[in-house]
Amino acid sequence: MALHFATAIAKTPVLFVVLHTGKSPPTLTRQNRTPMLILKRLITAAVLGGILFVLLFIGSMVVGGAMVGAAAAQANHATDFQSGAQAGQKAGQEFGAKYGPLFLGGSAVVAFAISVSLSFSRVLPWCRPNNPPPLPGVRNF
Repeated sequence: MALHFATAIAKTPVLFVVLHTGKSPPTLTRQNRTPMLILKRLITAAVLGGILFVLLFIGSMVVGGAMVGAAAAQANHATDFQSGAQAGQKAGQEFGAKYGPLFLGGSAVVAFAISVSLSFSRVLPWCRPNNPPPLPGVRNF
C-alpha cells in the first residue's frame, strides 16, 4: 500500500513537492498576472483601434463620396464619362469638406468602442487569462 501511494505521489510532481518540503511551489497568482494581462489588452485595443479607425474612416468617406458623386452626375445629366467624372469629383470634394470632420469623429468613437470591447471581452485568445489545467489525479481543495 505504501509503495502504491509513493508511486502515485511521484507521478504528480506538484503534490510531491508539497508533501516533501511542506511548502507549495511558487505559482503566478491572480494579482501577479493581472497587470500583464491588462497591458496586453490595452496594447491590443490600441493596435486594433488604429486599424479599425483607418478602415472605417476611409471606407465611409469612399462610400459617401461615391453616393454624392453619382447623384451629382445624374443631376447634371452627364452624357459622357468626362462630364460625369468632373461633376462627381466636385461633389465629392464638397462632401469631404462638409462631412469629413463628422466622419473622422464618428470613426474614432466607433473604432475605440469596438477595439476596447473586443480586447476586454476575452474573444481574442491572447487577451484571456491562462489558467493552467488541473493536474490529473490531484483533487483541488
